[in-house]
Amino acid sequence: MNLFQKFFLQQPDLAARERPALNLLFDRRPDTSSATLEGRLGELSALEPLRTTPRIELEADWQSSSLLLGVLTFDDHRIEIAGFSAPMPAASVERCILASNWSADFKELLQSHLLYIVLCYEGTHIDPIEQYIALYKAARLFTGDELLGVANEPAWTCHPASLIGQLTEPSMLPVCRQSPPLVYWTGFVKGLLGEEYWALSKGFHLFGVSDLATVVLSQEDLQRWHEVFQEVFHYLHFEKADVQAGDALQIDEQTFLLFEAIPDSHEALRGLGETLAVREASADEVEFWQLNQN
Repeated sequence: MNLFQKFFLQQPDLAARERPALNLLFDRRPDTSSATLEGRLGELSALEPLRTTPRIELEADWQSSSLLLGVLTFDDHRIEIAGFSAPMPAASVERCILASNWSADFKELLQSHLLYIVLCYEGTHIDPIEQYIALYKAARLFTGDELLGVANEPAWTCHPASLIGQLTEPSMLPVCRQSPPLVYWTGFVKGLLGEEYWALSKGFHLFGVSDLATVVLSQEDLQRWHEVFQEVFHYLHFEKADVQAGDALQIDEQTFLLFEAIPDSHEALRGLGETLAVREASADEVEFWQLNQN
């Protein structure tokens, strides 16, 4: 399948991807000519040593066509590039921008975008952190005054354009590898289901980690669970822990997190991968609950 068929005829559902993708949002067309992009490839090698020389091949560019189509390759990475001369679909705006926790002014700025470029990871590197880093390196090729921000459809989130440069600075790359910036690479949304407000992680599945869901009672509770979700992610991802429904994770001397299956009546909470409901419980409650499961 060529890029035109993939992006402009079949319109892939980026929110359903199992590997990272970024949408770069612009208020006007950037310079995407072959000469300009090839001239910036040296920036990638300057960030950190690469095993292969970066190459970009364009099937079409906005300077001479209504389309932008191309492929960037370096090392084990392949990033497919597609530019759309229109704003993101309304559903994407709602998921990534309106549901985010950024200020109203920033959301309004991103909503004002007029066109966007999709960067899809299609390389062979198996580490999702390296996949993300490769996408952000690719995004550097398109940074300029025209770029308003970044939307991440698989993770239901967004962030300012300035973070592209910050996250790919040579001093930051080892930090991203040791402690991935989840606040930018994963989403955290709140929604009403029945009479309860639930907080949900989004995008954990890209790292092979179960997404999490919990009931929240207040704004303070919401912030606390955001931090708990990130701590759980780091444990599950870096320790390669396999947590299933019925398991418990101790977080202090008296408190455990109890993981439960999402009930059929709460199907709306499920993400692309596995999603687990989580709540705090005492040691006695965990023991009683697990005995009843056996």
